[in-house]
This record gives sequence, C-alpha cells and structure tokens, in this order.
Amino acid sequence: MQSLAHANGRVVYHVVPDSKFGGWLIKQQKQTQPISSHRTKAEAVAAGKALAKSHALGQLIIHLSNGRIETEFTYGKDPANSAG
Repeated sequence: MQSLAHANGRVVYHVVPDSKFGGWLIKQQKQTQPISSHRTKAEAVAAGKALAKSHALGQLIIHLSNGRIETEFTYGKDPANSAG
C-alpha cells in the first residue's frame, strides 16, 4: 500500500464511525476507501495506533460517533521547520 503523507510529512489516519454497516473504520487522510473495518471502537483505535506507529511520522485522529474529533495521537519527531 502506498502511503500519502500530510503536508508536514506525517502520515495521518482517522478512526471514524461506519454509518453504512455500523462499527468503526480506519481511513487514511485524503483517501476515500477505508483501510480496515472493526466491530468496536477499541479495536479500531488499537489497529490505528499500530498503523500510525509504523511510520517515522504518524498521526491517529479519533472521532466520536457524531464525527467530531475526540482526541489524537502523534508519533515520531516533528520536522525541525514545522510550526507548533
């Protein structure tokens, strides 16, 4: 699978509710197709963390069932020239 990095070089994944079949999906930012589907949010978060950690710069954004952002995890060091 080819990964797309966010503008700062970080590969970003989202855990989002699956409105069609129920459960939870992991999607890579700027991709329409989900990477994987999970019965529970906890399973999706665990899998998403593993995916994000597999990159030198990774991020996992976890959403609530209403789609709003609940929390996020970042992995790896930020590039020296990035804001924040």
